Formats: sequence, structure tokens, C-alpha cells
Amino acid sequence: MREQRLIQYDKDIISGRFKKEQIENLFKDMKEECIANGRNHLIYNLAYDLLYIKPYIAEYFNCEEDEICLYDYIAGNTLDTVCPYKIILGNAN
Repeated sequence: MREQRLIQYDKDIISGRFKKEQIENLFKDMKEECIANGRNHLIYNLAYDLLYIKPYIAEYFNCEEDEICLYDYIAGNTLDTVCPYKIILGNAN
């Protein structure tokens, strides 16, 4: 059931039918999928497509779009002492 919802979220994002009211359930389902099955193709597809709904994500987290990292964050060099993001939807190194 969760997998079907994740597929539908992805279709809705791509087609422009995704509603900002779905954000909380999307994140819940993504988290549960990662816990149950790790990062799989459903999660990777969705993570890539989150770029299309970044304004909704920023509103949900009450931050600016440029304060969100949709993927894994790896510091550029050893001089980076402060991460520029408030929200990281991936791993952070």
C-alpha cells in the first residue's frame, strides 16, 4: 500500500497535480519506506523529483528554498565549518 502511494506521489509531482497538503504524508511514507526497505528506487525517484515541489517543502519547513538540500550533503572542503542548509533530506557528512 505504501509503495503504491509513493508511486502515486511521484506521478502527481511530475504531472503537476501534487498538492502542498500532501507534503506531511509524503515525508511520512518516505521515512517509513526507508526504515522498512532502505533507500530503494522509489525513494531515489521521489528524491529527484522533489525539486519540482521545493516551494511546498520550504513552506512546510518554514524556510527559504535555498536553505534546503534535497540530496546528500557533503562539505565542499575542510574550510566549510558551517553547513549552509537548515533542512537536509539526505545524509549529511
